[in-house]
Parts: sequence; C-alpha cells; structure tokens
Amino acid sequence: MTSDDAFLKKLRVAFVEEAHEQIDHISSCLTSLQSVIDESERRNLVETVFREVHNLKGSARAVNLSHLEAVCQSLEDVLATIKRKERKLNTKTLDTLLSVVDAISGILTTFASAQEAETGTALNLQLEKLKEVEKVEKEEKEEIDNVDSLLRPLPVAPQAGSISSTSQSMPGEPAARESVRISSARLDQLLMRAEDMLSLKVMVRQQSQDLQTLDYRFNPYGREWTKLYSELRAARELVRHAEISAEHIFVGAVLTKTVDFMDWQQMQYCALTNQLAVLKKSSVANYRIANTAVDSFLEDTKRLLMMPSAVLFDMVPKMVRDLGRELGKDVEATVTGSHIQMDKRVLAQLKDPLVHILRNCVDHGIEAPDQRTTSGKRARGTISLSVKQIETNTVEIVIADDGGGINLEKIAQKAVENKLLSEETLAQMNEEEIISLIFESSFSTSDSISEISGRGLGLAIARDNIVKLGGRLIVQTIKGQGASFHIVLPVTIATFRGVLIKCAGEILVVPTNELHKVTKVRTTEIKQTELGDTITVDGRDIAIVRLDNILQLPTSAQRQQPYHLVMILHSAKQTIAFVVDDILDEQEVLVKQFSKPIVRARHLSGVTILGNGKPAAILNVGDVIKTASKFAREHKGTVSDISSRKKYILVVDDTITARMLIRTILESAGYKVKTASDGQEALTLLSEQRFDLVLTDIEMPIMNGLELTKAIKGKEALAKTRVVLITSMTDSEFRKKGEDAGADAFFVKSSFDQSNLLDVIKNLI
Repeated sequence: MTSDDAFLKKLRVAFVEEAHEQIDHISSCLTSLQSVIDESERRNLVETVFREVHNLKGSARAVNLSHLEAVCQSLEDVLATIKRKERKLNTKTLDTLLSVVDAISGILTTFASAQEAETGTALNLQLEKLKEVEKVEKEEKEEIDNVDSLLRPLPVAPQAGSISSTSQSMPGEPAARESVRISSARLDQLLMRAEDMLSLKVMVRQQSQDLQTLDYRFNPYGREWTKLYSELRAARELVRHAEISAEHIFVGAVLTKTVDFMDWQQMQYCALTNQLAVLKKSSVANYRIANTAVDSFLEDTKRLLMMPSAVLFDMVPKMVRDLGRELGKDVEATVTGSHIQMDKRVLAQLKDPLVHILRNCVDHGIEAPDQRTTSGKRARGTISLSVKQIETNTVEIVIADDGGGINLEKIAQKAVENKLLSEETLAQMNEEEIISLIFESSFSTSDSISEISGRGLGLAIARDNIVKLGGRLIVQTIKGQGASFHIVLPVTIATFRGVLIKCAGEILVVPTNELHKVTKVRTTEIKQTELGDTITVDGRDIAIVRLDNILQLPTSAQRQQPYHLVMILHSAKQTIAFVVDDILDEQEVLVKQFSKPIVRARHLSGVTILGNGKPAAILNVGDVIKTASKFAREHKGTVSDISSRKKYILVVDDTITARMLIRTILESAGYKVKTASDGQEALTLLSEQRFDLVLTDIEMPIMNGLELTKAIKGKEALAKTRVVLITSMTDSEFRKKGEDAGADAFFVKSSFDQSNLLDVIKNLI
C-alpha cells in the first residue's frame, strides 16, 4: 500500500464517522416535514436538508467516493426543484428521499468491510430511484400526511475515536513508557467536567467580592456606632454625678440598661469585625487557590484534545489539485503553520467551511491556463493556506489565491437580477457591503450549475459555521491579483473572555474580541443620515441603535439624559454602536449551548452562569449587528426615543369644535397634539415634523380622510405612521374603503366615549 493509499484510507475513516451525523440530521429533518404545516418552517427544513446534502457531496468528493457523490448530486437536484416550488413535496417523493437516505446510512455502516464494487452497486441502485423521481413531470397535489411506514435509519455503530497517552515512570523505578488508549468521547466528558469547575471559580470570586463589599459597608456602621456609644457613656456619667431626683433616678436606670446593652453590642461588634476580617482574608486565599487549580486543570484537560491542525490541512493540496484537474485548471496549494495546535472540535467544525472556500477559490478565483498566460501570469494557479496564532486563544487562517479577484460589477449585476436589492440601494453601498453579498444563501455569480458550484450555498454555509464557532470571516480582493479569506477563530471552544453589560434590567454577555470600544456619546453628537442615527467614531460615521430595541426588551422610563453609554461591536466588516444601561465587568465565561427544545435562539449563542448562580444570555454579535443594520435604516430618530417620550398626535378635522374637543382629551392624557383643518394642511405638517399617529375625519374639503390615508401610506417616510379614521358611517362598505386606503383603526362618532378613544390610541402607539 502506497503512502497516498494509506492517507486516503485514513481520510475515509474520518469521513464515515462524520457522514453518519450528517445523515442522521438529514433523516430527522425529512421526517419532521411530515407534520410541519407552517410554510416558513417547511422552507427552513428543506434549506437545512439541502445544505447538509451539499456538505455530504463535497466530503464524498474529497475522499474519491464518486458513486456517493453522484447520489448526493441527484438528491440536490430533487431538493432544488422543491426549493424553487417546481414540484410538491408529497408523500411519494418524501418516501423515496427517506428510503435513499436510510440506504446510504446502511451502506456506510458496512463500508469498512464491504468491497468497493459492492458499495458502488448498492449506491447505483439508489441513484436509479432518484432518477425515477426526477423523470416525473407532475407531482401529486396532496399535502404531506403522517406515514407510519417510513423507513428509519439503520443503527449506526459508534465510531469512537481514541487518543494515546504516554506516562513517565516514577522516580526510583526503571525507566519505562507505556500508552493508554482512551475513547475521545470520554475525553469530551472529562473536559465538560473540567469546564464546569470554571463556574466554581467564578462563584468563589463572587463570594470574595461580596465579602469585600460587606466590609466596605460595615466600616461606616462601626464608626457611627463608636461615636454614639461614647456619647451614651458620657451621658450616664453626668447622670450619676447630678443631684438625685425621681426623674434622675428613672433616667439613670434607663441609661444604665441602655449602656449595658450597648456594652454587649460592642463586644458582638468587635467579634463580628474580627470574624469578617478572617473571612475576607480566607476568601481571597481561597479564590487564589481555586483560580490556580481550576485554570491548571482546565488547561491540562484541554491539551488532551489539542492536535496539530495538519490533521485537517494536510488534505488541502490533494483536494485543490483534484478540483483543478476536474475543471481543466492547473492549480497547486501550499500550506504553512499546520503545526499549530487546535481543539479537535474546532477542526471538525472547520472542515466544511474550508472545503467550500477552497472550491470557490478554484472555480471562481483561479483563471483558465490560457487566460492566465495572456495576462502575464504563470499558467499554474496558486492557493496558499497559512495558519498563525495571533493571541493565546485565537488563530487566523488565511486562504489566498492569485486569481482574478472578486468581480464586484458582476456581483452587483446578479444581486439586482435576483432581486436581492434595488439599483437605488446598490448605488448607496460601498465595496465592503457589495462583497458581503456573496455570503447570501442561493447567491452565485456562476451562469451555470455544476457539481462543483453554482447553487450559491458554499460561502453562506462557510460563514454560518464559522460564526457558530465564535469566529469571523473577512474577505479582501484586488482586481486581477486575487482574493483572500481571513478566518479568525478561537483555538478552543466552550470558554472565552466576555464583558458583562446591563440592558433593560437584564445582564448580558458580549465576547470581548468582538467589542471594539466603550464610550459615552452626547445626544447632540447623534446625527440623522441615510444610514439612520449615526455617530462619528475614529473618523467615520457608524450607525447607532438602542440594544433594548434590537432585542425587543421593555425600555425602562427615564429622563432625557445629555449623553448615552455606548458599546461599539464589530463582526466581519460591519461596525455598529449600541446604547446600553451599564458596563459591569469582564471575566472568563463558560458557554452552555442550547439543547432541545431550544436548539437556537435569535440573537443569542448560548448562556452562562454568573457568580451569583443566575444565568446570563450570551449575545450572538453577528445576529445582533445584522438586525441592527436593518433597524437603523427603518427607524430613524429612535436612539433617544425612550418610553418616557411623549407621543405626538395630529388631529385632522374641518370642524373647529371637534378639533378642540379631541385635542383637550388627548392633551389631558399626556399626548402632544397639533391640529389641521384638512388633508392638505395635514400633509404639510407631516413633512415638517414626525407624528406617531394621525386621527382624521373622513368628510373634509380639499383632501378628505381616505385620500389623506392613501397619501400617508404611499410615502416611504410616513408609511409606519398610524392612522385612525373617525366617521359617522358604520356600514361594511365604508370600512372596506378605509382598509383599502391603509387605515390602522376606525372610530365611530355615534359611540364616542373618551376612554374608548384613548384605548384605541394606546393599543396602536
């Protein structure tokens, strides 16, 4: 057996273990499609299956399993037609898909012992099944119903990895070395237990801080106690030497009892002070011991799961060479820094992003040989992969090609053709924002779909997986010279440094490496631009939003303040400022991932346990920034728009009596009110000032209420303004006209009641 054959065999063993997990996920999602009714959820499940099949196909290609690759390609084709709504996902199609997936699982279970020819024949049978499905021109229109006879995945034998541990002999004993094989699953459990000890360290630290705080509060109490105690003793002495009377005898008796009691209190105070000093000293010592012991144990345990990144990156040169040959290109790959140690869990989850980026570089980046020679380059293209440790727990992986670079004009053209954005929006975007479009799902600049690329999934999957690892993916390009993908990742997962912040009464955690800076911004420094509310940071304008608005947390009422406390977060190449209530502390954070039934929560990547035993949510900075970017454009002027701000209402009525009556009612309820006598005057006021709600009559000269409503809802800047129509008509035809115009609510004059009117307005704003 040659070295290449041995290496391929090693890769296939790792592939089978990973493939079983992917197939289980695919089978689970397909089974769930039986009972899911919500169209949005069904689309998400189909998208998930599509991505997993795409990943499985790429992995099969990497280990030269062409038969399995062909089956995955056929599965992708069927799923693609379902995504495009060209066929219904009915019971028959779902049965076939599940049958094929289950068969693949069974084939892979016996893959190690079966002959390659037998495996190929079995997979070809599944390919024929899928081709029969593809031949069907019209699918049944029935919805997916519950099917009890669906095939279930065959049981998969556990593919436990192992690791060798070498131990030295004890002093005085003969020198000896021995190896012990330990299941990687057991090592994972050991690491989890070690990571749990981090919570103990945090709690001990919190206890030490609490005792320090108690001591700080106890000192003023002691000073006041001593002062009062001295004065009472002096008062008792005065009574003793004064002339005796009945009153003096009574006062003296009371003072004696009081001072006797305070003598006892003084003894207790001294004892408590001494005990507190001892506890404070011992808590500091305990924290130091716990800190050293836990950190050492955790680091030692982590090292057991560390391995050279060459385990993953050694496959790169062969994979790039094979892809290049398939596409008629001459491409070589170089790898540097593969000796750097990384957590095996990080390497396992990095595999798919790496494959997708490399395929993108070969297919889209490197030009054809004749095109390269024409432009003065070597006919052979080069892709370089370098690994560099930039911090103690952070590495940077740079994948660069010397191709033609990313074609920004073509990206922009495709984005408009695919209706991802309008030409007006495109005109306002900078180079970084245009490049970020390549990470959108189903976006591709390829004119045709091939087995290598064209579906627009690869880079979307790569970015999502890297973000899940707590990393960042940054793309740079130079026209005609190539492109580079910079992946910044933690060396290990589960723990990181985090900053504790307070927002709307909740304590949240932000990863330190994604926090650019914390600063205070005066309200007068906030500007309104096409990006929304912005502030100037390091010479450039960035959007600013309230974090409680993004997370949809209730904002506590407060007075308008002259400044805001702001944290500036960055993800990839986006930077946004968030208004928060307070910055509390920075500490090491143990991540607790979500488990069923909460597999994923919007804007959150997990939770941690604080020193006081309470949970705190960890923000997913990428999610938060993505939502904030859209929110900033749609909600201008909301940074200082806290709940205590009075709402502005525009009352439109051609009758002065009605205007004055409604104005009085609304102002008494705390609203700011302006009035207009017709729709035209109202539109003029709306162009000059922002209103939260318009309360308008129907029958008015110049422009009536229905025309005014249509005009408001037809303007982008006013479309979110609430409109309430006031009328004396109650028939359904009128109500339909109002709804067609865009009215948010109706109020009938015949049933006029002050409280009812205020209830309608309160529900809307």
